[in-house]
Amino acid sequence: MLPKYSKILLPVDGSECSKKAALHAFSIARSYGGEIFAVHVIDIEEEFLTGTYYEELLQKLKERGQKILEEIERMAEEHGIKVQKIIKTGNEAEEILEAAEEVKADLIVMGSHGKSALAKFLIGSVSERVIRHSKIPVLTVRSSE
Repeated sequence: MLPKYSKILLPVDGSECSKKAALHAFSIARSYGGEIFAVHVIDIEEEFLTGTYYEELLQKLKERGQKILEEIERMAEEHGIKVQKIIKTGNEAEEILEAAEEVKADLIVMGSHGKSALAKFLIGSVSERVIRHSKIPVLTVRSSE
């Protein structure tokens, strides 16, 4: 039996690469009659910030995340797709995987920016960590750079 992708998680960061991934997610959702859950993760190190500055920065990052999600929602509407928006705070890969479990996603569609070999060696990439630890299929869409 062929898989049916009814709940698709779409991590977005505002980059052209994540917008390109969104188009793939919309196509899959339309083909399978699936739902899109767009998630934006604010990756901020609390231990390095204190008090009011942290709260102000977090608020600005949440506002930015909301704008990114609203842009994805507009793109989806142009293609006749509905999107549910999620903002999370924490480690990007961990929060993406957690969101996938929370919404019971059966597919993750995400951009892959293509870091240099040295950057991959030193810190890895979010998409690589998601692929490595995901219990569901992950479709990565490379940037055209």
